[in-house]
Amino acid sequence: MTFSHFKTKFYKITTKFIKKISMKKIVLLIFLTLNLIALTTNPNIKIPQANSCNIEDNCIDFSRKYSDDEYKRLFGVYKSECEVKNLDACIYLAEFYKNGLGVKKDVTKSLEILNKACDENNKFACHNLGVEYQEMKDHKMALDAFKKGCDLAFIQSCFNVAVLYNNGGGVKRDYKKAAKIYKEVCEQNFYEGCYNLAVLYHNTPSVKRDYKEAVKLYKKACDSDFSISCYNLASLYQEQKEYEKASKLYFKACKLDFADACNNLASLYDDALGVEKDDEVAFRYYNKACRLDSASGCKHLAYFYYHGIGTKKDKKLAKKELKKACKLGLKEACEIVRDFH
Repeated sequence: MTFSHFKTKFYKITTKFIKKISMKKIVLLIFLTLNLIALTTNPNIKIPQANSCNIEDNCIDFSRKYSDDEYKRLFGVYKSECEVKNLDACIYLAEFYKNGLGVKKDVTKSLEILNKACDENNKFACHNLGVEYQEMKDHKMALDAFKKGCDLAFIQSCFNVAVLYNNGGGVKRDYKKAAKIYKEVCEQNFYEGCYNLAVLYHNTPSVKRDYKEAVKLYKKACDSDFSISCYNLASLYQEQKEYEKASKLYFKACKLDFADACNNLASLYDDALGVEKDDEVAFRYYNKACRLDSASGCKHLAYFYYHGIGTKKDKKLAKKELKKACKLGLKEACEIVRDFH
């Protein structure tokens, strides 16, 4: 078996489907899926930013790593401040207990602190409390906390309430309630809400399809550089064989470093769909897709290297990219690597 037997067209769209692709190089059945129902049930824990944190010069960046001595010092500051009802400090203190920073890890204590701060109507505390309960798979408590955060006008909490109703994770699935909240947060320019609502209209069982509304919502989020929304809108156009529109949106999403968009854009150039056939351009976008860890992009890039399409023939590089595709989980690439010659 040689690598020349394995050229596959990967057209990532938003519905499960089986599509037969017939070309001189290959006739193959492909089964592809893309989970578009929700971006996340747990957006990053919201810690007050330094410019709004009321703990003098002791607000830290949790993306950075500090020394053990500094964590211990800060823990003492936050504990003292929290005891005098500085709720920003309480939120930091809860995070320290949750992650064992400067103190022995104690999730129960973290929950206790957040509950008290939430009872004081601190929206950040309520949201973080919801996130912690969600991580513990206590969906009912998470829903209650997110609802309170939403009542306190924290839009991320509102979004999470919608996601819980959308996914039915531990609570009764209710697409109608989810859609209502997605619409509300979308109107406040929270683009995850626009995107998820578009998905409901585009590709959700039990929800009446409304492509016109899906396009409108995807476009709103895409216009604000929400890359996955650009990608889904492109996919929707591709489903309808509007390849020129699809190519422009894949281009934008690829420019925003959305790997599958780069892969699909390359495929359009490879097959002259909506654009003029251009092997060099296809190679360039497969290369970018692979650099962004698209397994399909790496496999196609390997094929181009193997046959010298749009680039100089290089079997060593072909094997290298196949190995990467395999490492990224593409079983077909693993099979090809084993028989590579």
